[in-house]
Amino acid sequence: MSCEDSRSQNSLMAKFGIPILENKLNLSEIKISSLEDDLERNSDLIVAITIRNLNNTDFIRIASRIRTYKFYESIEFRNQFTFRSRSMYGKNKTEYQKVIEGWGDYFFYAFESEDRSKIIYYKIIDLRSFRWKLLNYYSKILKQVENDKEKKWNGKASGIPTKKGNNDSTEFNYFNDKHFEDCFVCKAGI
Repeated sequence: MSCEDSRSQNSLMAKFGIPILENKLNLSEIKISSLEDDLERNSDLIVAITIRNLNNTDFIRIASRIRTYKFYESIEFRNQFTFRSRSMYGKNKTEYQKVIEGWGDYFFYAFESEDRSKIIYYKIIDLRSFRWKLLNYYSKILKQVENDKEKKWNGKASGIPTKKGNNDSTEFNYFNDKHFEDCFVCKAGI
């Protein structure tokens, strides 16, 4: 992503994404996270929560992705969400690795308008529900494969992530919305 794309998406996040999240998740004071939180803890946005009676602070971590309008135009892309599963740099953990390891509470997945001036559609995914469903689903699939050793299993069961590569040597795991509907806090067009 170019610096201009990054600035444009940060501007959209500040102007539209943060107010949507504060409203839908009943949170306040959402801030853009540090680079370290982003790279290590799947946190593009962060909310500090003071836990009363424990004299402790915890954090709600929110990952985000804003896709360009061309992806919104495609029903296929509009009805899925993705996590980077291979980086061109290879040094840092990918979004998908961080999610599976337990980092991140929510994922704000949005599409920008054609003129890149606003967010026109978004979904908020509860990552705790997503992790539970994904891991529970995988355990069922492994049992199915084990019980069906005689047949050649093609791995195309619903809900399993599909990898898709980009021209820049990155890869994404993408998930169809219909298999994870119970993980959405909300979905809405603006």
